[in-house]
Amino acid sequence: MIPQFGRLALTGNFTHCFYLDLLAGSGVLRVEGDIFPGSAIVALAAKTTSPHFEKYYFIESDMAKAALLKNRLGRIAASLQNKEHEVTKEDCNVALPRILNEIYRVDPEHSCFLALLDPEGYTETEWSTVGTLLSRGKGDMIFNFTEGVARNVEKAKTDPSYINSLRKYFGESEENLFRLEGYEQLIDHFRAELVSINGIRRTVFRIDVRDEENRPLYGLLLATGSTGFANIMNDLKRRLDSTRARDLKNIYYELTGRSKSLNNFR
Repeated sequence: MIPQFGRLALTGNFTHCFYLDLLAGSGVLRVEGDIFPGSAIVALAAKTTSPHFEKYYFIESDMAKAALLKNRLGRIAASLQNKEHEVTKEDCNVALPRILNEIYRVDPEHSCFLALLDPEGYTETEWSTVGTLLSRGKGDMIFNFTEGVARNVEKAKTDPSYINSLRKYFGESEENLFRLEGYEQLIDHFRAELVSINGIRRTVFRIDVRDEENRPLYGLLLATGSTGFANIMNDLKRRLDSTRARDLKNIYYELTGRSKSLNNFR
């Protein structure tokens, strides 16, 4: 998705492209002793088509992770013709409006974004933030909806300490949430809400990642207003619908293109 974003944006008469990672992390993932590129490194290292991303915005609220990320991305950017990027140590729900204003300040009619939201649970993002992002109508989003959210909704039925964060995450009252049973109904509800925000419609694709016993781990929700991206996502969905946990690297490669080695960025 990242390598082709510029070419497809140009077909929609967008000449200014920006990349947003709202929960960027430290830049690397460690799984069973192996090191994999995090979303931020994958994005910055990916080859892109013209018009290239003018600037990459990475938001991380954890001070230590943000410092590691800034160091790693600085070295990558220097080796890749100094791609302009910014690492912001801030809550993404607070930082996003400022960043959107910056993106649309110069040429709003011809500016667009590709945004990634990859929360580990349900407390990092709020529905109002998703709405702010997509209500501008000139960008695409990848959202990671984890299976753990469904378990926490179930816990909230007997433990009210979960309710406030879940209300913010879904933008719904607990009464409405409690009518939905399990992961399937909750992710389908979230997906349906993404289709139309502030009167702006998008096509929303869902790609599930499951474990070896076919239990859901999380679902990638890809919201796009571009016919070209919709065609790409349709094909990608057909090929990845049977994805299991052992195939996670393929998702990175399919969505973003193969990244460079991490040996120098540990």
